[in-house]
Amino acid sequence: MNFGTNPQGDIATATMSLDEAEVVFTRKPEALDPKLVEKLAGVYLTPAKVKFQVLYQPGAGLSLVFPGTPPHKLIQVKGLRFRTPQFADTIYEFVVENGQVKALKERDPSGEFTYPRQ
Repeated sequence: MNFGTNPQGDIATATMSLDEAEVVFTRKPEALDPKLVEKLAGVYLTPAKVKFQVLYQPGAGLSLVFPGTPPHKLIQVKGLRFRTPQFADTIYEFVVENGQVKALKERDPSGEFTYPRQ
């Protein structure tokens, strides 16, 4: 059995040979409560005071919308951690305290940034 990891070091796949074929098992994140996912949507503020949105669309999920750019779909990685299809090494994590969404943290190879919710 061979294990494959994602850019964050988590096991993402397990591959094994069965008879004369190879089978790949892919880890799927736990399902989030749709009411919680809906609460994550809102307006956030960058350190440069640029406002951007996290949009929620039933059936389509969450996406990031920065001014002047098309939406970037968010793919759940684990818990409240997400990534975009374009950058697997950039993680967006929602900060929830006492049932309230407080911020969105972005972690990438250059560092960590916190975007408070407006």
